[in-house]
Order: sequence, then C-alpha cells, then structure tokens
Amino acid sequence: MALNVPGLIATIIFYLLVLGIGIWASIKSKRDGSRVRANHAEMALLGNRDISLWMGIFTTTATWVGGTFIIGTAETVYDPKLGLIWAVMPLSATVAFIVGGLFFAEPMRDKKYVTMMDPFQIKYGNTLSGLLSVAPLMSEIIWITSTLISLVAVPSSVPITSTSFNHTFQAPWVGKLTADKAWRWIDIFLLLSIGDLGFQDFHQRTLSASSSTTAKLRCYAAAFLIPTFGIPPVIIGAVAASTGVRKRDPV
Repeated sequence: MALNVPGLIATIIFYLLVLGIGIWASIKSKRDGSRVRANHAEMALLGNRDISLWMGIFTTTATWVGGTFIIGTAETVYDPKLGLIWAVMPLSATVAFIVGGLFFAEPMRDKKYVTMMDPFQIKYGNTLSGLLSVAPLMSEIIWITSTLISLVAVPSSVPITSTSFNHTFQAPWVGKLTADKAWRWIDIFLLLSIGDLGFQDFHQRTLSASSSTTAKLRCYAAAFLIPTFGIPPVIIGAVAASTGVRKRDPV
C-alpha cells in the first residue's frame, strides 16, 4: 500500500496543533494563576470555575462522544449477535446527564467541591476516602478506546432498511432482546447510565461551570446532543451489516 502523503501531512499538522494548544494553555494557566488568588487545584482541574455555558456544552459532549462511543456503537450495531437494541451508550448517556443535572450538579457546584471525592473526604476522612479513590482511578485507566475488528471484501450492498429486520447477509442489525437476556441488558444500561455518575469526568465538567445554573444547563444540553451524535455510528454499523462484510477470523 502506497504512503498517503496528504493524509500523513494532515495528521502531523493536527498533532502539532494539539501540542501547540497544550503549550499555550499551560502558559496561559500559569499567567492567569499569578494574577488571581485562585486555588491551584481549581485552576488546574476546573479552569478557575469560569468555563462558560457554550464552552462547557462542547467539552462535556466531546468527553462522552469519543473513540469508545463512536466505534463501540458502530460495532455493536454491526455485530450479528447484538444489534442496535444493544447499542445503549447514546441513550444511557441521556439518562446519566438528566439524573446528574437534577440531583448532583447544583448541590456539588454550590458547595464548591473540587472533585467527586470531596464529600466522601468530608464525611469519612482522608484514609477511607483515599481507599475509595482507587475505584474511580482504575476506571479511568481501563477506559480505553475500542478498535474495530478488521473487515474483508465487500461483495454487495443493499439498503439498510432492507437488512434491518431480515437475514440478507447476517442477523438483522436491529437485533433482538430475549427474556433470558433482559437482565443483562438492564445491567449494561444501568452501568452506562447511573454508573457514569461515578466518573470524575462528569463532575469535573459540572464543577468547572461558572454557576450552578450553568452546570445544570450543560447537563441538559449534553443529554440532547450526545444521542444526536450517536446517529452517525449507528448508520455506519447498519451500512456495514448491509454490505455483506464478514469479520476476519483470528489468525
């Protein structure tokens, strides 16, 4: 395969921009920190609690709509053993942010917590809260992006509506939920909805808001935007299921 020079140049430029923005943000953060009397942790983790509504909506949405969200949703829809009904990440994110906006965003922002572990530290002390911090730390470490399984040649294709409920090339990409697997579906849904409230990433977005009202509004906006951005990966998975592609057998 020949080297894609334009693609290589675009990738290099992209990573240089990321590096440059990171360096600029670091310098600006140090400069701003020297001008204002802000706690170092608030400056580093929460942007001095001065993140605007629109910027907060973008960062909150981007945190969830990442590699695992996009690739995982597409592959779940494509997988003949699963299908659309098992691709619960977009819908579960909506539940997570609605619950978070209703019950957590305002009280935690009003009390000016810095991390999600602050209320545990106040209640139980440093030792126990330190032990409890191991769980969210491990969740961040193992939350890595998924990789699509390699696909082979595409012999033919048909409209995705035709393959949604019939066996053109494989099981229908909509999938099915049987009674014996209902509890498994519920468990996955709760893990990816209520379980998301146990991520520091979620609370870091609300605690960095300029006000408790802004914190709640960004939750409700994300609850709408995240499933909207879930539509393209669903279509990608449906198209893959409609083209007769087959998963490559492991070597």
